[in-house]
Amino acid sequence: MSILSDENTYIDLQVDAKRDALVVLNDSAFPGWEAMVDGKTTEIIRTNEIVRGVAVKAGEHLVTFRYRPQSVRRGTLISAMSLLTMAAVALAGRGLRRRSSRR
Repeated sequence: MSILSDENTYIDLQVDAKRDALVVLNDSAFPGWEAMVDGKTTEIIRTNEIVRGVAVKAGEHLVTFRYRPQSVRRGTLISAMSLLTMAAVALAGRGLRRRSSRR
């Protein structure tokens, strides 16, 4: 196994398993982590109660862990909706001002 990239929110591993195996990343199994094997979403298996791992078949694989907590997704959605609402209100106000100035 070799680490291809290791950042705060993701890690990519190149795995060459001689047989079906459990790849264990000695890192916290904190909620919000997602895993993929060869680009396909896979289940994260809690090992030793606190670290995370994924099952792989024999052969070479790219294992990817990404940190995507629900709170960030919800916050992004709420922020986008707020910006759209503010833009709609600003455009509506602009239209009202134009109509009143024409009278």
